[in-house]
Amino acid sequence: MARRPLGIAGIQKKDQLNAAFKKQGELLTEAKLEHVQKSLETFRGHLEVFARKHKNAIQKDPKFRAQFAQMCAQIGVDPLASNKGFWAELLGVGDYYFDLGVKILTIAISTRSTNGGIMGIDELFDRLKAQRERAARAVAKTGRGADLKLDKGAEISEDDVAKAIDKLSALGNGLKVANIGGRKALISVPLEFSHDQTLLLEFAASLKGSPVSVKKIQAQLGWDADRAKRACTEMAAEVFAWYDAHSEEYWFPAFIEGGVRFEV
Repeated sequence: MARRPLGIAGIQKKDQLNAAFKKQGELLTEAKLEHVQKSLETFRGHLEVFARKHKNAIQKDPKFRAQFAQMCAQIGVDPLASNKGFWAELLGVGDYYFDLGVKILTIAISTRSTNGGIMGIDELFDRLKAQRERAARAVAKTGRGADLKLDKGAEISEDDVAKAIDKLSALGNGLKVANIGGRKALISVPLEFSHDQTLLLEFAASLKGSPVSVKKIQAQLGWDADRAKRACTEMAAEVFAWYDAHSEEYWFPAFIEGGVRFEV
């Protein structure tokens, strides 16, 4: 049976129904959004209560701090922002990461002349710890024992370092953590190594602080003596390596176990 065409009244009625359905849909969407918004606000309130209760753990325990930051991120709260808002005032984490970033940047710049801008992550942690201990001793002389205790209790993790570096990224300082030859290192210079330089750097990292020689490179990488010597000389010229004329070996300070012992 053929369908009868709709008259004017039928068309108007159909339009009215479509408009009604559309309006109802919009109302439902608005109600749903309002419900979600209220739920998020309620959750943020609970999060603030949680933050107040566990303030000390968030400040001192890096693992707990990372889990808390992840929980905040899931609802769009940035407790790490350095501002004068609730989170910065309550937890001090915004200032914590900014201050940590400045310490890392200072260490990177002050050691660049000895390592070329590549520092093993273990050495970075050792230097940060040494800085904190010197600051604690200075505070102790003022008689503020409580501050000294808090300073010693605040451990720094790789996650903290990553967040601190990210906070400084807007300054265009070029800091980053990279994996070189299976070892993590702080990089504070633009890396534009040639293919041979990259292979040599990874080989040096794999030796875990032992010196590199032309013979070792020949045996491990299969290069001829001229190629190995050229790559090492280039790295030494940029201070990524130190040449020992007595033993004819090259030391890469970024990968020396325990780091290079200079006061910073």
